Amino acid sequence: MRRISLLIIVCLSCFREIEAQSVNDPFYRYGFPQEQIYIDFEQALSDAKEVKKLKLEAFDLSAKLDKLEKFKSLKVLKLSNNLIDSLPEEIFDAGSLLYFESIGNAYRALPENFSNSVGLKELKIINAAIDSLPIQMSSVKYLRRIEFQSFEGDTLDLRPFLRAQRNLEELLLYKVPVHYFPLRDSSAKTLNQVYLVNCQLASIDSAFWNNRALEILVLDDNEITAIPDELLQLSSLKTLSLKNNRIKHLPELVSKLPNLELLNLSGNKIPFHELEIVRILMPNCKIIY
Repeated sequence: MRRISLLIIVCLSCFREIEAQSVNDPFYRYGFPQEQIYIDFEQALSDAKEVKKLKLEAFDLSAKLDKLEKFKSLKVLKLSNNLIDSLPEEIFDAGSLLYFESIGNAYRALPENFSNSVGLKELKIINAAIDSLPIQMSSVKYLRRIEFQSFEGDTLDLRPFLRAQRNLEELLLYKVPVHYFPLRDSSAKTLNQVYLVNCQLASIDSAFWNNRALEILVLDDNEITAIPDELLQLSSLKTLSLKNNRIKHLPELVSKLPNLELLNLSGNKIPFHELEIVRILMPNCKIIY
């Protein structure tokens, strides 16, 4: 009996591990979990009409890029370090993609018909040379998560693209030069987490502060000089990080954020007495300075 109990515990533990993996891995999260994940390009080509999940990591696609257009039913696509700087337009013709990730491929631009992927839920691009998005990208409006990291170029204009997002829950920009952060006049009510790190950001569009559902706001390593009064509108905010900016004054209004649990102000030249006042006013908030 004890042996059976131990077996049940082990099985439950394995199930929880698989369940956790499913939550975090887009190859399990999107499409049917039992669908095959293709990691061998030649095998995938032989089953091209059936392939819905394709993961190509450290595989040279430079001489075979046009063959990607054979995959008409893709739901989940991850490309990593494939020695390519462009994508064939045909790969997005079917509009079936739910998840797209690219790491270490120096795209100069995304194809115009990327906009066919109207049902796309997550978009993740790391290490690219993109400095603009096609105007047609505004039709991709059901994204829940956007992650852009390490983009080369002067300034990435995200205005038309972000204004179209009504279901966005998480936005992460790291080393992407945007200089300022705009959203449409009525920001996504679902936006819960925003990370804008090392984006040469000096100010934030006033419309942004309407994000009443926002719980995490990280604005580290930017050029922000002041904390605006509109911050008080973020009544659900739990984490606020302004590490390594140019802030010289800490207004007491910060202490009026009712749910704030963590405030990181390290790397700013804020007078010690101002920090101490806010610390006293917020005994339940961890303040790092």
